[in-house]
Amino acid sequence: MSGVGLDILGVVAVGVGAAALVLILRHWAGLSGRGLPAWLMPAAIGAAMLGYAIWNDYTWYPRLKAQLPDTVQILSTGAGGKAFRPWSFVIPATTRFAALDRATVQPGGGGARARVFLVERWRPTLTMRIVADCAGNRQGLVAANGDVAEWQPLAADDPLRGSLCPAAK
Repeated sequence: MSGVGLDILGVVAVGVGAAALVLILRHWAGLSGRGLPAWLMPAAIGAAMLGYAIWNDYTWYPRLKAQLPDTVQILSTGAGGKAFRPWSFVIPATTRFAALDRATVQPGGGGARARVFLVERWRPTLTMRIVADCAGNRQGLVAANGDVAEWQPLAADDPLRGSLCPAAK
C-alpha cells in the first residue's frame, strides 16, 4: 500500500475509534439517565480525523528522519502548503528532503561520488548518483553509463560540498 493509502487508512481508523468512543459515552450517559446531543457523533469523528491529519502532516518528516541510519545526512528540506491542507499555509510542514548516504561516498580524482536520495511525501523516492569535482567547484549527475552529462557550479555553502570535499570544510 502506498503512502497516501496508509494515510487514508489512518484517518479512517481514527474516525472509527472516535465513533466507538462516542458510542461508549452515549451508552454510559443513557445508563446514568442523561442523553448526549445528536451532533456529538459527527463532530467528534470530524475533529478526530482532522486532528490526526494535521498531526500526521507535521510529524511525517521527524518520524522518517528518526528511522534513517546514522550514515544518512540531510542536505536540504522543502516545505509548502496545499489547498487540501490549508493549515500548512499558516505553518508550513516539511514535505520533501534531499539526503546523502555517506556510506556510498567513493573518493577519487580530486572529488567524490555518492548517492543522493530525493524523498517527497506521497511520491516514490528518487536516487541519483552525484559526482563532485572539488578542485573545479562543480557537481554533476552520473548517467547510467558512468558519464557526467552536464556540470553545475558547486556553491561554497552547499552541504554536498562539505560532505564530498573534506578539504573544503
